[in-house]
Amino acid sequence: MSGEEHTPELAYTALLAHELRTPVTAIFGYLQLLDLDELFNDPVRLRQYLSIVRGRAADLARIVAELTTFSDLVASGIPPADDASPLGLPALVTRLAAKRPVRLEASTEASSAPIDSERVQLVLRELLDNAFKFGMPGAEVLVRASVSDDPPRLVVQVSNQGDAIPDELRDAIFAPFRQVEMDNTRPHGGLGLGLAVARRAAEGIGGTLDLETGSPPTFRLVIPLREDPIARQARALREQAAQADAQALRAIGDMRALRAATARERAARELAEAQQLLAVGDFRTAHRQALALAERLDRGYLETISALARAVEARDDYTGGHVERVRQHSLRMAQGRGLADDTLRQLEFGAVLHDVGKIGVPDAILGKRGTLDAEEWTFMRHHPEIGRRVLEGISFLTDALDAVACHHERWDGGGYPSGLAGDAIPIFGRIVAVADAYDAMTTDRPYRLGMPSQMALAEIERGRGTQFDPDLAASFLMDPPRTFAR
Repeated sequence: MSGEEHTPELAYTALLAHELRTPVTAIFGYLQLLDLDELFNDPVRLRQYLSIVRGRAADLARIVAELTTFSDLVASGIPPADDASPLGLPALVTRLAAKRPVRLEASTEASSAPIDSERVQLVLRELLDNAFKFGMPGAEVLVRASVSDDPPRLVVQVSNQGDAIPDELRDAIFAPFRQVEMDNTRPHGGLGLGLAVARRAAEGIGGTLDLETGSPPTFRLVIPLREDPIARQARALREQAAQADAQALRAIGDMRALRAATARERAARELAEAQQLLAVGDFRTAHRQALALAERLDRGYLETISALARAVEARDDYTGGHVERVRQHSLRMAQGRGLADDTLRQLEFGAVLHDVGKIGVPDAILGKRGTLDAEEWTFMRHHPEIGRRVLEGISFLTDALDAVACHHERWDGGGYPSGLAGDAIPIFGRIVAVADAYDAMTTDRPYRLGMPSQMALAEIERGRGTQFDPDLAASFLMDPPRTFAR
């Protein structure tokens, strides 16, 4: 690849693949060690391995949380809500410090200032974590807070006892796709999204986040002390809806009282009708706004999991586009069965992530230019279970796990990893099994060329009732793919 092609996006994708693979590979390796009988006779080693697995799982959860938070901020500009009760600044700093050495110097006005604790918490958490990560080990982090005059603003400064940040890197530390340390062997792990997330969150509530000049490194957060615009908008919508209800009720009452009205009364009735139409328009506007917010959130979910799927695809050149084709084939089959939109969305998530478990398969097996031997096939067949473990616990992917865990099960019970048969195989697994098999047969591999689409369709027909759900296979054959036909 030429120097011009090393874009920040490609470099970030490589970093994401590395950061995801590191905890997943460690988790899988130590889980295999737990299968050794002699390990259960050594409680010290057992606790040590379990502690490592727990730590790597926490790393993975943190990475997914960073991706989800950043996706939410990019999609909507609104930080995710926190279920905790609102806190003042001193209580918020104490909780975020989590017994780490933090000294707070806050004026009386700053300590009692009304703040949106949920969103300020998101910014301060990233600033404190950054200070402890890059500051002098064990050194105290200083948080200073004051309130400026007209317009009133809360000013928070976070300083650590570390090296000064060079001027040429001042912009890079806030850029989501430009890392200061891009080498995968850099001393500090993570995706480098922390300060980008913090700045976007600050801007989302009308504030600013900057790096002050000089030493020690000091980040300056400025927040206007006013009502959150999102909360104000929500309150305005509620008041508007209440007003529309009242207008509609008044209009109905006016219409009943003015049935035998004079010209003047008819004018009043027309006014009431106009008010009713206005109320309906207000309801429609609020409904459209709610639908738009839901669509942005849904799009953010899909973009996040698509980034994860592309990180897996990036390890294997010949699989490029496989995820997108399997997604389209799966949706085409499902749409003919009258499934609800929510169910189709979960199927779409599952189709995109169906091979995410290959992140735990060694490169030597995944990229082998030749057929796999028996031992390598045994390892490869673990990838559905690895994928299920990686995604388990992510609430919005609960139903999609069926596609990840069961797309290699067979109708006759001869598949893997669980040997399920017939209707015991979840519907998502049966749908993705047909789509995945067709694309695998028509795609070039390192050790063979893809077969023509007609030959692949004949193989689907031959596998009806043995490898594939007979009804789903028949549906696929009645409306075969055209866009990707060879």
